[in-house]
Amino acid sequence: MTYVYRQAQHRPARPRWVPSGPTPTAWKWIFHGASLTAGNQGGGTTITTVLSTLRPSDTIVNQGHSSGVQTSDLVAEFASVIAPLYDPGKNNVIFFWDGALNTIDFNTPPFGAQNASAAGALSEANGYADLAHSYGFKVHAVTVLPAIDGELDPITFPAMLRDYNDLLRANYSHFDGLVNPATDPKFNTNDTSIYFDDGTTARVHLTAAGYTYVATTWLNPYMTLLAAGTVPTLLPVFGSGGAARSTLLRL
Repeated sequence: MTYVYRQAQHRPARPRWVPSGPTPTAWKWIFHGASLTAGNQGGGTTITTVLSTLRPSDTIVNQGHSSGVQTSDLVAEFASVIAPLYDPGKNNVIFFWDGALNTIDFNTPPFGAQNASAAGALSEANGYADLAHSYGFKVHAVTVLPAIDGELDPITFPAMLRDYNDLLRANYSHFDGLVNPATDPKFNTNDTSIYFDDGTTARVHLTAAGYTYVATTWLNPYMTLLAAGTVPTLLPVFGSGGAARSTLLRL
């Protein structure tokens, strides 16, 4: 697979306070989200357990919730849960990687009517990024992986998920960068049982293999570029063998 790297579109406004002194060389990576982050179905494997093995010199923190929460819940707890994790001796980076049900489903009637659109979900994500910046964190967005579930509208939900990811890719200026695993062909086929815990009829959480794949193929290379001083956007433009990707699989 070939990747293209490009600079982030926009630098956020200066936060309320910025640590003084030389630029830190150590890194602290924080994953804040719901059950996808927590790793409910990974059999003990989560995105952070894999990354901790790949990056033993870094500090990697998992602040995922075992049950579904909305982006507004992450915002509400930020001051008490995330802000105290800031380490002035390190580069502090948050990955905003929410699950499909939490980003879209809970913002869609009948599950929750406050943001019944992909644009509303993006607005909440942008608000999260702005809040994180105000505490001195860098924050990077991750596109939402596909999801299938019996409770979801089989037409409306996938359309909103595609719309949200499209909007996030086009309008991620509130963030410091974007990781885009939702376009990976491995998550866009009829047989995803290796990567998703519940096979072909429902795809919500990742298996241990799924977390390992996302960590090694997407997040760890991205983190390596950040640590080297590059602000990348990781966007695949070709599939295997150099053939152009099908837009039908694009999420």
